[in-house]
Amino acid sequence: MKKIFSLLLPIVLFACNPSGKETHSDIAGNDTIRYAQGFRIETHTDFQILQIMNPWHSGKVLQTYILVPKNEQLPDSLPEGLVIRTPLQRTVAFSSVVCGMMNELQVLPSLVGVTESQYIVIPEVQKAVNEGNITDVGMAGNPNIERLLMLNAEVVFANPINESSALSIEKLQVPVISCLEWMENHPLGQAEWVRVFGLLFDKQAFADSLFRATEQSYNDLRTLSVNISHRPTVMTEKKYGDFWYQPGGESYFAQLLNAAGADYLFKSNKQSGS
Repeated sequence: MKKIFSLLLPIVLFACNPSGKETHSDIAGNDTIRYAQGFRIETHTDFQILQIMNPWHSGKVLQTYILVPKNEQLPDSLPEGLVIRTPLQRTVAFSSVVCGMMNELQVLPSLVGVTESQYIVIPEVQKAVNEGNITDVGMAGNPNIERLLMLNAEVVFANPINESSALSIEKLQVPVISCLEWMENHPLGQAEWVRVFGLLFDKQAFADSLFRATEQSYNDLRTLSVNISHRPTVMTEKKYGDFWYQPGGESYFAQLLNAAGADYLFKSNKQSGS
């Protein structure tokens, strides 16, 4: 379900910096996270710590990464976690939203593999897949492992749907980062995940500026619907296999519909998932 309606989000939340030029950010170097609940960042002198939180066990950490620049020697003493040298140069993405964030950060040239490329509506990605410069490794839930390993990627950006799938993906012989932006219950929480990619591609100031511009644009647009008198009732999605999934009433997508002036049919539902 996330694969279907998350296609819209990069368009909605990152349509505010068409020039693609880096702008000033007043939170560069600041580890404060404003909306997202799914990750933590700590900045140290010689490295940074990125923690992906476990959404299935509140307060627990799912994955810890130690980010060390490639042009620096590894410090003699590092905390526990998987070491990743930055900036990344060879990556695989299991999600169209991840591709959208990479596109905004202008790091798509690092992409060597994707899953389900038919759902990625980025012309550069479609062109690279058709020309064989990006490999489609199959379904996100069941990728072609042999094809994936042949890509020699530094990192796989995966989108596990539960804790067991997150653990099974980690058995790959490639570092895996679980991108759980789709489980954020605020639209700007999902958008703030661009800061994770800013860290990994050494574009932290650029990512922070993109997020701040997105935040401003979203809040400005949101004010337009505050006092409207007519809110049309809306349901969304489509039949997917044997089921018709609907975003929970406390999901980021339900909040997007509310902000746009809709009366979402399942707004009273208390789930943040589907």
